[in-house]
Amino acid sequence: MVIDRLPARSTAVDACEDALLQHVLSGAVPPGGHLPPERELSEQLGVDRGTLRPAIARLVSRGLLTQRQGRGTVVQDVADSGGLDLLAPVIARATDSGDARAVVVIARDLLRLRRHLASALLERVVEAADDGERIPDAALDVVDARIADLAVAWQAHGAGARAGVADAVRAVVEADLAVLRAVVHAVSDLDGGLVFALALNPVRQALFACPPLQRGIAADLGESVVGWSVVVAFLKAPSSLLRDGIVAGLRERDARTLALLSPAPAEARP
Repeated sequence: MVIDRLPARSTAVDACEDALLQHVLSGAVPPGGHLPPERELSEQLGVDRGTLRPAIARLVSRGLLTQRQGRGTVVQDVADSGGLDLLAPVIARATDSGDARAVVVIARDLLRLRRHLASALLERVVEAADDGERIPDAALDVVDARIADLAVAWQAHGAGARAGVADAVRAVVEADLAVLRAVVHAVSDLDGGLVFALALNPVRQALFACPPLQRGIAADLGESVVGWSVVVAFLKAPSSLLRDGIVAGLRERDARTLALLSPAPAEARP
């Protein structure tokens, strides 16, 4: 087993960690298998042990590797021990491979994850309203401001986003995610909880690791300003009926996004 030497990069530990991560994700070493001894790894990667050891330690903390005295460095089953922080590199690997079907499957599940996060978020708002809690006006003002920013971004970049121009796609997708982030923070203001905000971060990172999904989302963002306005109305006067309508709308939007990625019905089912 040979791991390619590292390309010239500014941060040696980061580069070493990334090289080892990609090697583990490639399946070159099966779960339960061992990485080569440190001396051999250092030679293969072209780094000294002072660079290799902290890189390995990072992957140990992420659950990809374990180290025990006398057993060396053991590769773990990513599906059993990895966390959401691996979403972005896994998606980037699938996207770079050019496997269109894998990208559609990943996009489908990522959109489903985002949709269920949104559903749980809305459920929390309904529960808070039942307990007599309401989202602070200042937080709602921030959401309104981000929606206005999205409208401006769509006016400026919508045509380019629909045409798949990379900079335009990123501009409108970032504006859309900024609204979502503002909504998440507004709900977090109800009780100071961080779970929703922390859960959103890896989803955002994963989205930006998948350009085809970005393009699919961007092409359908023209209706988002109206959709977000409905969300604001819900935040001000929560109801289970409106929550269900918003979730149904998200499901329809996700289906349209997936249809842009693949026309195959079996793959485009959200």
